[in-house]
Amino acid sequence: MSEYKVMRALEKDAEEVMNLMAKNNWKVISVNVLETELVELIITFERLA
Repeated sequence: MSEYKVMRALEKDAEEVMNLMAKNNWKVISVNVLETELVELIITFERLA
């Protein structure tokens, strides 16, 4: 069974978050933009086998 994780990050931090998750064997499967006062991204990861 696949394991998923959803994280919320400010746009300026998103690349760093994605890189850290990739080092821990997680793959980005979707990115959605949440337009609040600050631009935030909702990032969904799937753990690689």
